[in-house]
Amino acid sequence: MVDMELKRDRVTIRYKQKKWEWIIEPRYWRNSILWVAVLLIFPAVAYFVSPGLINTMISANLLAAIAMPSHLWA
Repeated sequence: MVDMELKRDRVTIRYKQKKWEWIIEPRYWRNSILWVAVLLIFPAVAYFVSPGLINTMISANLLAAIAMPSHLWA
């Protein structure tokens, strides 16, 4: 059985005789979790406020993705 311990500053996983431990400090993961939450919540809220805004955001991101490589070659 896998035993997983979540503490304030570390994650420990034990499986049979093996033990894996990672030290995770809040200053390293707090901003990442906040940005992931924003990136998940914003499109959902935008869809209900203005459904056409999602189409505009997708088009803008596609055009930006297409334009970036051409900028490197110019």
